[in-house]
Amino acid sequence: MGVVQRKELQIIGSSDGYDYQKHADWFFNQIERTPWIEEIFQYEIHYTALEKCFEELSEGIITPLKVFVSYE
Repeated sequence: MGVVQRKELQIIGSSDGYDYQKHADWFFNQIERTPWIEEIFQYEIHYTALEKCFEELSEGIITPLKVFVSYE
């Protein structure tokens, strides 16, 4: 019988004061060591397109579960 591998996502913070900059630093460090982590995002935008993204989400034009927002 083969080896069973499991992947698990954990909630590490919420909007009640979590240090999002610290989380972002951790997350982008993980990307460098875990190339598949970017695959969890179904849609990628630049921060300047946030308003349009929300409009398209509300109108059902796009339906991603996870959106990656680039600030570069």
